[in-house]
Amino acid sequence: ALKKSLIVQVLLPLMRTSRNELESMTSAPDDFVNLASDTCDQQFTGVPKTASAKLLESMCDHIDGSLTYATVIAIQSIYYSIHSDQPDEIPAKFPHLSELVDSLWIKSTSKEIRIDTSLVVLADLSYLIPNRTDLMQMLETMIVDLSNVFFNKTLNPLIKSRVCLMIPYYAESIFLDENSKGRFSDLLLYIVTIINEEQSQAVVQQAIDGLSNIVQDQDAIPRLKGFVGELLGLLTRSILSVQQMHFFDIILDLVSTYATHLVEEKETITTLVAQLEKRVEAELQKPDQQKQNMIVAKCWNILRTIAEREQFIPRYMPEIEEILMPLISMMSNPRSIDFDDDILLLVNSFIRRSEIITPVMRELFTTFPEFFHKYHGVFGILFTTINLYLVHGDEFIGEKPAVLESVLELAAESLFNKAKEASEADNAEGALIIQLCLQKFGHLFTKESLAKIFELTLKRMPDAKQKFMKARLIEIFACGFIYCPTETVEFLNKAEKLVPLLTEVLQNLGDFTHTYDKKVIVLSIASLLKHPELLPAKDSLFIQLIDSAVTLLRKQMNSETNKAKNTKNKVRGGDDDDEDDEDDEDDDDIDDMKNEDDDDLFEDDEGNDKLDEDTYELPMIAKNAVLESNMTLNTLATPLKLADEFDLFKQSFISLKEKYPQIVEQLRKTLPTEKIENIRFILNSHRVVIDKRDNRTLPRRILKVTSRKIN
Repeated sequence: ALKKSLIVQVLLPLMRTSRNELESMTSAPDDFVNLASDTCDQQFTGVPKTASAKLLESMCDHIDGSLTYATVIAIQSIYYSIHSDQPDEIPAKFPHLSELVDSLWIKSTSKEIRIDTSLVVLADLSYLIPNRTDLMQMLETMIVDLSNVFFNKTLNPLIKSRVCLMIPYYAESIFLDENSKGRFSDLLLYIVTIINEEQSQAVVQQAIDGLSNIVQDQDAIPRLKGFVGELLGLLTRSILSVQQMHFFDIILDLVSTYATHLVEEKETITTLVAQLEKRVEAELQKPDQQKQNMIVAKCWNILRTIAEREQFIPRYMPEIEEILMPLISMMSNPRSIDFDDDILLLVNSFIRRSEIITPVMRELFTTFPEFFHKYHGVFGILFTTINLYLVHGDEFIGEKPAVLESVLELAAESLFNKAKEASEADNAEGALIIQLCLQKFGHLFTKESLAKIFELTLKRMPDAKQKFMKARLIEIFACGFIYCPTETVEFLNKAEKLVPLLTEVLQNLGDFTHTYDKKVIVLSIASLLKHPELLPAKDSLFIQLIDSAVTLLRKQMNSETNKAKNTKNKVRGGDDDDEDDEDDEDDDDIDDMKNEDDDDLFEDDEGNDKLDEDTYELPMIAKNAVLESNMTLNTLATPLKLADEFDLFKQSFISLKEKYPQIVEQLRKTLPTEKIENIRFILNSHRVVIDKRDNRTLPRRILKVTSRKIN
């Protein structure tokens, strides 16, 4: 009796919506919704309502019968309030409430507040009720019986908000039976209808919060996937009018989580894109003080997410690109908008997914100089955009040499940018752009254009302060050796810089720390070995080049193998089990050379997060530049990614041996046995594909199979 009295006489009255709380529905809808959520969750708010909810939970957790009693009273109170609200009818029609006829709960509580409080109680006990089949059946029956009331447009806004509060708490457990699954979708679609049509901002906010919780719940994915297209289509109708930020998070979550289930929903996706575009334009047309910049940012988050998904791009790219033309065209004056980087990020995703440069993208290229200068000669996100244009723009750039000239002009400006906004990492991006131009379009360069690039590079080299900057500049010549060997050597000889440059490389191999760096240098050496007539006739120089290439290749194999092993161990949870390790023997060989990477700066892409001693002494801004430079290389798209530097070095070595066997013979006599063994090791190695999805490769030594002698 004490248990029942405490619940009905104390807790339920204290959990009722107060006059101040009711007023906050209009004056402070966020506070109203936050209090409702806190009442059913953590009860952090120190008010009687949340304290009562916490005590009710404790009673249901520890006192037998409390859960059943509280649930039955809440459900019966709702039935009574809707169908009767006459105390004299309770004994005959609502016997579970017979003991409460004279209580404060029945006599002094309006039917709206009684329904409101009962729904809050059911939401609060949602962590327990699903464990009881009988109570869940009662709850489901009530929702079905009262659906015409709960889902009526004229329903009291307070009760609407509580329905929207309660339903999400049961998203994982309600209407699980095969015959009633449609009712679950009806519940969610009702919440969306509230968002679309309700005038009360508190009710809309509650519906949005509830739906957001459902969409973010991984366990709800199987329940939503069957009608996610319909759900997203209905939500799209509110994009132009809704003011709550969380609403856009719901759409973002749906597009991200359910992309696979939306792949055939072309009309839904294109309509969504069109509404987002209109909302951005609508916000831009408002006076400055009324603009919702956060909403613009949320819209772009969704648009970029769509562009990143293989389910939508390139499948729907033509339609989406056309819809977004009004926004993309605003790049003609990037200083007038704040989402110019969003446009470039979107285009970057389009190019990655489609591997083409569309007419729209060609036109967009003309805006790049203005964007570049808006940010004081720092590429920023434009670096990736130009990178992708170079890699996938063969036809575009091949047809318009002026495009290449424009890119090189920006790269040169970046290379010498001394503005306070620019670091050496930013300057290094200019050097990388030049390298990419040589890698993709070296055949388009004339002697004059090459000479211009090389002169700028030589001019910049004395001022390079950090190792990575010197490495990027040297790699411009390395790319010249690979793609234009004759012209590059001719220029350096004329400038009397060939031998000094090669000496710089040979004496500072430790400066080339990144996978990309090592590959470029090795490929450049391989190219020179294949054209020995271009170099001074010094056997010692060839021997040094071969030895240096082998050193870098061993480092390359060491770092990539270690990274692969670390990744494998992380997947295994740190287990060192060697099961399925087909490369154990190679790993043993590699492990002997771990000290070779001691002078690396940042091996971010190779699993070795360390600084060398020199870099430890650098000020923080310089350390950040080192890290930034390596991050750029980690995401670089380059034709060299598919090149097998091990195999190409082997081919060049064989070619050199055929042309000048005396050099190889001298090498055998000059180098110690350990280095000769290293050369043999590398000559028996090449890259093998370990992941066909992205053509990911790993260097491997090829072992010869020998038969055992039988006695």
